[in-house]
Amino acid sequence: MAFGFVGSLYCKGTGADYCTRRRRGAVCVGLMDKQIWVKPAGKDVVTAAVENGISTLVFTDDKSIEEAGQLVRVSFGRIQDEFLYCPDGRVGPVVHVDSADSQQQAMDLAGKSDLVAIVANDWRIIPAENLVAKFQATKTQVFAFVGTVLEAEVMLTTLEVGVDGVILETGDPNEARALGRLSTSSSSTIELTEFVVSSVKPIGMGDRVCVDTCSLLGEKEGMMVGSSSQRMVLVLSEAAKSEYVPSRPFRVNAGTVSAYCMLPGGRTKYLAEQTMGSSALAVSADGTTREVVVGRSKIERRPLVLVEFSESSSGSNRTHGVILQNAETVRLASPDQAEGLSVTSMKPGDRILGSVDNSARHVGMKINESILET
Repeated sequence: MAFGFVGSLYCKGTGADYCTRRRRGAVCVGLMDKQIWVKPAGKDVVTAAVENGISTLVFTDDKSIEEAGQLVRVSFGRIQDEFLYCPDGRVGPVVHVDSADSQQQAMDLAGKSDLVAIVANDWRIIPAENLVAKFQATKTQVFAFVGTVLEAEVMLTTLEVGVDGVILETGDPNEARALGRLSTSSSSTIELTEFVVSSVKPIGMGDRVCVDTCSLLGEKEGMMVGSSSQRMVLVLSEAAKSEYVPSRPFRVNAGTVSAYCMLPGGRTKYLAEQTMGSSALAVSADGTTREVVVGRSKIERRPLVLVEFSESSSGSNRTHGVILQNAETVRLASPDQAEGLSVTSMKPGDRILGSVDNSARHVGMKINESILET
């Protein structure tokens, strides 16, 4: 079997992540939205890559994709005539850079195509910083072909931003395994800040969302939820034991249908939009994160409570809030209580953990626009 594949994996964060943090916010520059691709030289590398999380294979001929389709259930793209055709429809040239002139030719493509895939004989000679800086402010994504996992790490974090994706060319299945482990072994981090509870008010009935994930969550792990995307709180999972109901360590009783929840890659969506098979971001009380898959979401009519809070260190008098189910099992992360604070026992002056992001949002993406949510 003559394989000519590139396997792609949407990376979820690694130990090589670099985070740029603000005093009261979280701007994470890591691998959460990067694409990690593998160009395997044979069947054993394909198998190793797929078994370690590779979900897309790009083929160079129809026979290879047909044979690969009999081995694994994945999606496919194509590399043909020095162009990379991605499964999502994006297309970009494969450019060989081995001199200052060819590097300039590659940089001249910034903003002119969906992506550019760079091949360099030696990345120690070709300054990756120049490419990252040039492409960063354009719509064009830049990918780099690399020969080792170590090179991949370097390319993905150059200038604390990195290329948008790497393509590992290897005939060694151990390299493919290492790259897969790299993408899933560690997590990126967001910075949590302290809020001070100002009031807790029952407000009547409404539709709330329980997010049941496909993962077992820890007692100090949950989801970032907020009535505003600019101020979210960490709602903990139902992993903790309760005298009233059995533990549900896969579940987060997250909030109302109109609440925002944080997603991998810094995006947000409404809790009502979380459905079976979609992605969610699990966040620990220490700020570490990981991507999880939603198994189902349950929307039920329940009594609600409004938790209002302010920033403890900002000096601002502005009050923010989140609406949650009025139930003993709904807990918010707190710097004072390892098990978190239940909304049924919460009182003014209690401290809870959350995040600050002063960006506006449009369909879940950050935009530069003035917005006031009350």
